[in-house]
Amino acid sequence: TAFAVGGGFFVALLVAGAGAILNPAVAVGLQAFKDLKGEALNWALAVHILAPLLGAAVGFMLHKFVQPNTEK
Repeated sequence: TAFAVGGGFFVALLVAGAGAILNPAVAVGLQAFKDLKGEALNWALAVHILAPLLGAAVGFMLHKFVQPNTEK
């Protein structure tokens, strides 16, 4: 299965070209930051970087709360 997925991506990149973005999340993110400048760009980048870190911390704490007996 891994060879089929890898081969599919390889063919997609060959067809689309070297600069192709095959991940829709990356394409939308790049489009969202395209016209931002100055203070707005700094704020957007800070949110873009800090939001996943905050989500990871909340998820970690929630996991510890929901399943406290998973430590070995």
